[in-house]
This record gives sequence, structure tokens and C-alpha cells, in this order.
Amino acid sequence: MGNEMREASDIGGATRVFQIRRATVADAHALRNCLSDAFEPYRTQYTPQAFADTVPDLDGIERRLRTMTCFVATDENGDLAGTIAAQPVGTGEGHLRGMAVPERWQGSGVASLLLSTAENLLRDAGCTVISLDTTRPLERAIRFYERQGFAPTGRVQDFYGMPLYEYKKALSSDTPERRILILLFDGVEVLDFAGPYEVFSLATAAGGKKLCSVSTVAVTSEITCMGGLKVKADFALSDCPDADLLVVPGGPGARIPGEHHEQIAAFLATVKSRIPVIASVCTGSFLLARAKLLDGLEATTHPDRREQLQTEFPAIRLSSEKIVDRGSLITAGGISSGIDLGLYILEKWFGSACRTDVARRLDGAWA
Repeated sequence: MGNEMREASDIGGATRVFQIRRATVADAHALRNCLSDAFEPYRTQYTPQAFADTVPDLDGIERRLRTMTCFVATDENGDLAGTIAAQPVGTGEGHLRGMAVPERWQGSGVASLLLSTAENLLRDAGCTVISLDTTRPLERAIRFYERQGFAPTGRVQDFYGMPLYEYKKALSSDTPERRILILLFDGVEVLDFAGPYEVFSLATAAGGKKLCSVSTVAVTSEITCMGGLKVKADFALSDCPDADLLVVPGGPGARIPGEHHEQIAAFLATVKSRIPVIASVCTGSFLLARAKLLDGLEATTHPDRREQLQTEFPAIRLSSEKIVDRGSLITAGGISSGIDLGLYILEKWFGSACRTDVARRLDGAWA
């Protein structure tokens, strides 16, 4: 695994470019400075021995470089923005250590890039489970790991006079073929996102293998849907992973400009560079329009909101079709059209038999 240029969207939706590469002994000083910058704010919550183990001296850094594979992320100016170390530790198990992102880089998306690089290394080495150990002062890091699929095992060790908690995550070798993300926000229409979620979640191959993984991404960790339902998101915008499809649902929170609309528009404008297809449901088209993704294109929306969409965004060529496919951008009609959208995309990806099977299981007009 050599040098790799990766893009990430920061918490404001801006795109940052990082180089992810393996660290060498020449990086020892920069690595120690990175660890020190990241953990110094927590020094008083660590015992002296625990802090010295977490932020080792140069000899300790060089030992880690000899015994583990260490990755570093550097920005456009060559500044080190974060690091992580990984190694196989037993049959089928890998271990992570030394994830560090200094405060000025937190929210840049670099942590997700480093973690995915380390996971890929361990997966290629035949690992099916990844473990890591963390301490309670690192609450932000713990929330990040949990969003990435890690869960506490209940095992607690003594770490130089303070508790060290073990977390693990399964690395499936039976990885779904497509990854779908669904954008959530306050005031989202439930069926707009629940319909596509159900369709993609039901898609399986002949042997029962899941064809799609579906996750949610939002500005805030929890959103309140139209009607009051509360939903916790899997990822923050700043942690948004790569995917094959981003679904943008509608609802009053999409149609009526609100607190986070500028942030969502910036996110949509930048994430299109690494997510090949973005699809809206119902008035999710208003969010795409505010991000200027639909200018000059044919698009559709809820029939009751077509006139409003045309008035607010005259550069859009409005269509009355239920689904308008323009390759990297797809728009769908009102509310339950999200189910039609999901079935349409399944057929494009996996063929008519897959669509027919999921439609049959939905037991509705789509069958």
C-alpha cells in the first residue's frame, strides 16, 4: 500500500485533500509531535505513566514503527494531520493503536480516512476482527469509534492506574457490493428515507448475501423527523465515508430554508466528487437545487411542489416524470416515490430479478 491521495469533506462541507502513506523512521519527530498535540489536552486526566505510554519518547516511537504498520496523513502543505498504527495480533485478529488527530484537524474527515486505510491493511492480512483499547477521557474518540461500528467488549484492563476499555469490530469478508448513504436532517419526511432504506436493505443475492449496506449521515448526531420521530445518525458530515449512492430525502426541512441549509448545500456540492450518484426523493430536490447541482438539468419533485421549485430555481427544466435519471443525478417524485427510486436503482445495479424479488417482498403496488 503506497502513497494515496484521498479527499475528505470537513464539518462545513469544504473538501480537503490528504496524502495517506506509511510512516518511516524519518517521521519519528513529527509523529511524536502529532501524538503530543492530540493528547496534551487530556494530560491531567491520565496518570504520568499512562500518558508517557500514550505519548512515547522517540525510542518508543521507533519501536512502534518497527513492530506495527504506522500510517500518517499530510495536508496539501505537507503538514502532518493525523496518524494510526495497525498490526495483526493473532489468528484473524488485528489491533489498532495510536490514532491521533490534533485538535485543529478534528472535524476535517482525516480520522475516517486513516481508519479505513488501517482496516483495509488488516482485512488484506486476513483479519476478521479488529480490536482497540481506549480510555474514558477520550469521549470524542469513543463516539467516533462507535459510529464506525466498534462496540465495547466489557473487558477492562489496568493501564498504569487507570481503566483501559476494549472495543472490537467485525470485518466482514462478505462485504456488500454497494454502499448507500441517506442524508438526514430535522424536518425530514419519514417515508422519504425509510422507503429507500427498506428497499436497499432487502436486496440479497441468490445465496442470501446482502447486496447493499445502508447508513445515515447528518449534520447533528440526532435529528427530529416530520411528526416527531427521533433518529440517531450513523455518521456526521465530517465523517462521511465514500459510497456508491447518496439519497437525499425531502420534507419541510428540505423545502424550507433552515439553520443547517448552507452547511448541507456545501456538503452536497463537494461530496459529489467522491460519490458517483446522488438521488433525491420528493422535495429533496430543493436541497440539490440550493447546492446548484440541478442548474440546466431536467428534474422532478413532489407534484404539489413543482411550481414552487420552478419559481425558486428557474434554471431547472421541470419534468412530470416519477423518476428523472441524468446519470450522476437522479430525482424522484413525491414521498412513496422513494420506493420506486430504490427499485429503479436496484434494477440498474443488479438486474430485473433483484428488483422483482424486493418488490414482491414489499407486497404493494410495486409488485
